[in-house]
Amino acid sequence: MIINKIPCSIIMIAGLIALPFVPASAQEARISREVTKLAAQGLEQALIMVERAADPGLLGFDSKDELPRAQLGTPISVRTLGYDALLAHQPGARLDTLVSGPDRIVVPVTVDEETRSWINVVDSGQGWTVSGFGDTKNAQMTAKLTRPLADKRPEILHAPAFNLYAVGFTEGDQMLFVPIGPSTVPDLEPETPIPVDELLAKLANYARELDAEYGDQIRARRIVH
Repeated sequence: MIINKIPCSIIMIAGLIALPFVPASAQEARISREVTKLAAQGLEQALIMVERAADPGLLGFDSKDELPRAQLGTPISVRTLGYDALLAHQPGARLDTLVSGPDRIVVPVTVDEETRSWINVVDSGQGWTVSGFGDTKNAQMTAKLTRPLADKRPEILHAPAFNLYAVGFTEGDQMLFVPIGPSTVPDLEPETPIPVDELLAKLANYARELDAEYGDQIRARRIVH
């Protein structure tokens, strides 16, 4: 079948206290409290599931002995960059005009201050809720990049079309992103800072290349939006 020729990067689309945000407004403070409470409840439920399944790897733990030491780290906001937004991207467009989807925050699950996985909290428009846990690899690689940037209030950019995560932060008056790797996007170096405009241009160009060759198949399968 022709559909099998689509690149794998497209097929892939298919007592616990969290450290608080540093709120910039009353609204952020409220969200911080809500997310903190939900993440703690999510971790409690995740620990129960891990215990019942006898599989500590579900949370990135090495053994069940680590379960009592599980804690929550500092929440990190996630912005989602959709496939259609990349296709429509024009040079100079602000990132804020391209991101879409429900608001999402990931809260690291840590053991002895080492990140092992994430608790995902999302707002779909009906309020915040826990949407899942795990994603050990991305959580650990993101922790490696965010640790030295803690004072810069880093955030995460997620491009599901390419299964790409990048850590963003402000340096002076410039927004930079550090892709975590390995990357399926050509010429995008993992763990190397890149200005936001350059990152968006690379992602948009790659999306258009894929769309020119596989666009009809992608839309027929409703793989990305």
